[in-house]
This record gives sequence, C-alpha cells and structure tokens, in this order.
Amino acid sequence: MKVSSYYTRTFVHRVLRECGSVFLHPSLTCCRHALLFKGIPVKYEYVNLLKNCQHESQYVALNPSHTVPTLIAENGTLKLTQSIPILEYLEEKYPDKPLLPKDLGQRAIVRNLVSILASDVQPVSNLKVLLKVEKLGGSRAEWAKETIQSGLEGTHDFWGC
Repeated sequence: MKVSSYYTRTFVHRVLRECGSVFLHPSLTCCRHALLFKGIPVKYEYVNLLKNCQHESQYVALNPSHTVPTLIAENGTLKLTQSIPILEYLEEKYPDKPLLPKDLGQRAIVRNLVSILASDVQPVSNLKVLLKVEKLGGSRAEWAKETIQSGLEGTHDFWGC
C-alpha cells in the first residue's frame, strides 16, 4: 500500500480517543493516523504543495485532480484520491481495530462531524483556494481563520458525549 500525502496540509486531522470512540480532529493527517492506529504497513511519498509538486506530470498521471492524498492499494489495482473514501476503505478492509464507535448514534455523529469538516472547513481553506484569495487581494491568513472558525462552530454541539 502506498500513500501520497502532504505533511503540512491546510486541513489535516489527528485521531483522538474520546468517549470510548475514535474521533477525527483538525491537526494531523487523518489517513496517516488511521493507518498508524490500525497498524497497517504503508509506504509514504510526500508531495510538496508549496513547490507545486502536485502539478508535476508523474503525480498528475497518478492523481489527475492534482490533490492529496492518494492511496494506492490492492497491489496497484485500487486508487483512491479523497480522505473519506480512503478512511472508509481502511475501515472495511481492516475492521479489527475500528475507527468508528459501535453505537449507531455515535457513528452517525462522527460521520456528521466528518461531513462538516470535509464540506464546510477543508474546501474553503485549502491551498488552492487560499492562493486564489490572495490573488484577489485578500489575506490568506484572515480568510483561513474565518472560514475554519466558522466551519468548526458547526461542530460544537456534537462534542458532548
């Protein structure tokens, strides 16, 4: 299994143990920590987004979206290029150490939190968007702070266990 990732992505995750469950939290790469948590051996290849390595022909051939992460699995026959499908694949392929809680309601809450982060926080604060904001005369830092803060406000009600 091989993962192409950027080690200081704008939106990244850390796996935390809360309420007897594993939750995703914005601070270290989610796929990398899911692999570590589950004890899955993997080869990492880092893509430096600040040096535009995601646009190099070798990487574009692997991931035409010019994004990270990219997971290559099943002896090269499976390629996934989005964090949530990668996490779902890892969860189903390696169920012995689950990322999701057993309780249906708690699983739904985790999925809701992941959707908030994946829909409301990450897309508007990724490097591609931040560069466009700067090109239009805005402050990357202010934009990122406001959009991340606004997105994370939508998670407050879900953290109480």
